[in-house]
Amino acid sequence: MVADPAVLAKRLELLRRYLVSLDRYRSTLERSAFLASADLQYQVLFTPTMAIQSCIDIAAHVSAAEGARRPGSYGDAFTALADSALLDRPLAERVAAATAKA
Repeated sequence: MVADPAVLAKRLELLRRYLVSLDRYRSTLERSAFLASADLQYQVLFTPTMAIQSCIDIAAHVSAAEGARRPGSYGDAFTALADSALLDRPLAERVAAATAKA
């Protein structure tokens, strides 16, 4: 089985949108406005969570499609890709560590 290009394209587009939003927040949002609004904080903090989830979804899809071992956790989805030589090991370990903090 091969990863479905349409599924990957959709998930990558979602990830791109989240990253664009984060960049926009970083460049336009003033710290005082951010700190003064709980609603704005929730909005901004939700975006990286969704970006991380998009990466996890992509990793799980590729793992399943390419026959990588079944991961035991979200972070392990990336190390499973590295174990199958589908993702660079140092990158997989950094992303796995980041998912543990999310």
